[in-house]
Amino acid sequence: MRRFAGAVTMVFLMAVGAVGLYAQTSIMLRYGEPIDGALAGGGTVEYTFLAEAGDPLLIIANAKGGEIDPYLQLYAPDGTLIAEDDDGGGKRNARIEGVSAPETGVHRVRLTNKLQGGGGNYALIINNAAEVIAYHGGGVDSPFAVDPGYQGYQLSEPWGRTDLTYVIVNIIGGFPEGAVEQVIAEGFQAWTNNTPLTFTRVADQNADIVVQFSQIDGSSQVLGQACPPSSPCAGSVEFDIDENWTLYEPQQSNDISLIGVATHEFGHIVGLLHSSDASALMYPQYSPYNLQPSDDDIAGVQRLYGAGRGGVLGAPTSVPGAGGEGDTIISAITDEQYVEFWDFEAAAGEYVTISMTALDGGLDPLLIILDANDNVLAYDDDSAGDLNAVVLNIRFPESGTYTVAATRFEQVQGYSEGRYELAMEMGFTDAPTPSGGASVPVPTGGAVQVSEPTRDVLASTPNLAAGLDTAFADSVTPSTQSATASVNAGESYIWSVTWCAADNGALERSLRAIDVGFAVEGRAVPDATVGLFLSERDGLACADYAVLLSGWSGAGVRLTATMRLAGAVFDGISIYQPGDYVYEYAVRVE
Repeated sequence: MRRFAGAVTMVFLMAVGAVGLYAQTSIMLRYGEPIDGALAGGGTVEYTFLAEAGDPLLIIANAKGGEIDPYLQLYAPDGTLIAEDDDGGGKRNARIEGVSAPETGVHRVRLTNKLQGGGGNYALIINNAAEVIAYHGGGVDSPFAVDPGYQGYQLSEPWGRTDLTYVIVNIIGGFPEGAVEQVIAEGFQAWTNNTPLTFTRVADQNADIVVQFSQIDGSSQVLGQACPPSSPCAGSVEFDIDENWTLYEPQQSNDISLIGVATHEFGHIVGLLHSSDASALMYPQYSPYNLQPSDDDIAGVQRLYGAGRGGVLGAPTSVPGAGGEGDTIISAITDEQYVEFWDFEAAAGEYVTISMTALDGGLDPLLIILDANDNVLAYDDDSAGDLNAVVLNIRFPESGTYTVAATRFEQVQGYSEGRYELAMEMGFTDAPTPSGGASVPVPTGGAVQVSEPTRDVLASTPNLAAGLDTAFADSVTPSTQSATASVNAGESYIWSVTWCAADNGALERSLRAIDVGFAVEGRAVPDATVGLFLSERDGLACADYAVLLSGWSGAGVRLTATMRLAGAVFDGISIYQPGDYVYEYAVRVE
């Protein structure tokens, strides 16, 4: 039995079970052999597997798209139902664990789609739990994390650049000249095809990535190991020289595919950790059926680097055009077309507001704004209320063509469908005027007292952001955004800039590159007046840079908050480009 193991700084790939072909009539599976399938609404399929008495079992059925809610039932050789599960794997995924085979013999797994709709796809895997390393923790600091939820991929910190070099220290024999080097190049190419990344082979031993074959632990255990970018040994890749390597698809039971293992390890090198999707290349167990990046793998790596020359996952072959102030588009999101792309032109410094409103079918809209290189500039899920999405007053850094990706919550992994209306308004969007008349410009030239808040004051004082006419968009590239707010002259307010990250480790690394400054009517607020407060909210680790505003005078005050990133910052979810992120407030004093 081949399995996975790991250490703190490296991600290992090991094999599970022998490779073989099985008669489709019996649908017999072996431990660690993932299988994909489809089920109609209310449909059922059965699989069998051989287990020895006492084997601890781990069975996972993940929904992969469409109308499907997997329900698992496990039967002993005598036909007795010994375990069942519906949503134990998170969301609609099923997971049976904590049960052992009662006797040696052929056991049966029944998988049922509980939904009665049009049907959908699934991935199933049966494991001997004793042969599966339980990975805990996760996040940037730990390369070992298994999430039973539907989004399978896990992310490490990415490289700070996209043009990388690699050196091959040595190769294995027994193959035509240049064949091994070609397979290694193809393993890198699999990630180049879907990202802006490039990999150039060099002779320099100080290359970004060092690839070598060495003795690790003998045949049939650890196949390879690699260090992700967050590791002290980042860029190191080793393949076990003692394996029975074949270049591509295995031809006999003990063959190990070099292209599959190499592409998996290079996935770790670029920042992907292990995936809980059994059909993913980054699943933490070797399978001869998973030799190239899957949708889950591509979605994860594009979350780190954008789509680049390979195109955004799911993009249509022809991109419909949209442009011009006041454009409105009616279209639909389905399982077959879960994302649609609309191009528009914008000038440097121009503002645009884009909304996506569900019209029917229970659609949960998600908006993503991309630049010409498919970098994410802004995105929104539910800011417009009733699950609708809106990106307000995004300001573009340069003139050119930009793209709206109109999709649904969880994108390819989501379930909602229906028609939507996409509306675009060029120029800065003011808050609606109650009287229906023209908006009145906010006067400036006033004053306000600035002091450092305590944590108690931070918690008990209203935040200036709550009174904004439009919320600032979350942009991953430097931008200047403006909004208006109203305050009562006799009240105090917290003025803050917040940065949240996936976990405390990512937050700590982020703060090293972040500097926040505040200015009132163009005059900088002393750094000693700015408080820094750490907290956890909505499962994220957050830092609030904050000052206390009181003693307002005049009819209006101009406030400016600037967040400067000294370098590219990865928050565990997205990469933010270096530069100044400026937030301008025109505050009306009443």
